[in-house]
Amino acid sequence: SSSGVSVVGLGSPEAGRKFAELLDFPIDKCTLYAEPEGTLYKDLGFAQGFLPEAQVSPYVKLLGMLAGVGSPGTIQEVLRGYIGDRDSKQIFEN
Repeated sequence: SSSGVSVVGLGSPEAGRKFAELLDFPIDKCTLYAEPEGTLYKDLGFAQGFLPEAQVSPYVKLLGMLAGVGSPGTIQEVLRGYIGDRDSKQIFEN
């Protein structure tokens, strides 16, 4: 049975099962949804990233995204996540 926690990921149901397998995701305790078309992300207004409709390697899209094309501020947030920033506003409470 589900604990009330749901996770939605972009990709096919097969990719979702592989994700759960590789990361030992507790599918017996959470509900994992696959969203192959990305409709939910678009409806929520999330940035679609660099060249969202282009049929190119995901690595090309990743490089563009990290450079901030189509998703401004991404590289700054990734780096801040790795090195930390004690002066930044806390977004989660303890």
